[in-house]
Formats: sequence, structure tokens, C-alpha cells
Amino acid sequence: MIIGAPILFLGLRTFLEEEWPLSFVPIISAIGFFYPDIWAKGRIDKRRKEIIFGMPFVVDMLALSVEAGLDFMAAMQKVIEKAPPSSLVDEFEILIKETKVGASRAEGLRQLAWRADSLQISSFCATLIAADSVGASIGPILKTLAGELRQKRSAEAEKAGATAATKILFPMLLFIMPAVFIIIAAPIVLQFVAGNK
Repeated sequence: MIIGAPILFLGLRTFLEEEWPLSFVPIISAIGFFYPDIWAKGRIDKRRKEIIFGMPFVVDMLALSVEAGLDFMAAMQKVIEKAPPSSLVDEFEILIKETKVGASRAEGLRQLAWRADSLQISSFCATLIAADSVGASIGPILKTLAGELRQKRSAEAEKAGATAATKILFPMLLFIMPAVFIIIAAPIVLQFVAGNK
């Protein structure tokens, strides 16, 4: 992008026979340097939000499958088959592939936490690794986790709703208040002008 964007600019400049200033080349090169990072960060944030949004449903399905008698990896395979496609389902597929090629369940979960890079996934993986190491039953733990994740998601939704009122305040002051002021003040101004005549 650093080299390609200026070359594209110069090629278009020559092809269209425009007189665009060559001082744009360093600016375009700087944009080419920063844009891929901005684009990648946006994609990462979008994927992380999608993973967090899908967690309660997927963890519920895992809990139901484990309580139905499947072991954890078989339950995860069942979730992959039945759940709608999402980033979290893709991550579970990668986890299963890693365990099939020789990684332990704990290693696979650690890799999942590292790839997803979110607090909820890290907490989920750490809880499962701890339960696995002491031999505890995973079903009730998954049920509790699903409830906690659902509560966190509803709390975040309430928080976003509360901040929406603050965010709408500035556009309202900028666009709506002048219109209201004109509607209220216009008759007074017209009466004043008519009275002076």
C-alpha cells in the first residue's frame, strides 16, 4: 500500500492527463501506511464483538449437550453441527482440529483464548481448564457461565442505551434547536418588523 497507492495515483494522473499536484504522493503513501492497520483493527473488533454476542447461546448448547451425556469435545462437535455459522463456531472448529492433531484440550483452550483476545473467552477457557484439571463436572459450570454471560450482555445493552441519550444530545442541539428557535422567533420578528412599518 505504501508503494502501490502512489503508483496507482501516478498511473491515474498520467492516464487521465490530469494536473494533480505531485505533493499528494507523500500524503497518499502515508495513507497507504496507516490504512491497513485501521482496516485490520476494524475487522478484529467486529469479529470480537460477534464472538462475545454469540457466546451465551453457544455455551447453553454446550451445557445441554454435556448434560445429555456427551463428553466436552463431542458436545462441541454437536454445537458446530447445529449452531448457525459464526466466528465462535469457527473458533470451535479450529479447537477441535488442534486436538485431533495432538494438542491437549487445555492447550487448545489456551490457543482459543489467545486468538479471541477477549475477557469473556479468556474467562470461559480458564474456567474449563480449571474444571478439567480437578475433574469437576462441566455441565453445571457451563450453565452458570451461560447465565453470567447473558447477564453481562444485558448489562452492556443497558449501558449502551444509557449512553445513547448523551450521544443524541449534541446532534439535537446542533440541528433541532435552531429549527425550534426559528419557528418560535419568526412570528415575533415579523410582528416587530410589521409594527415598525
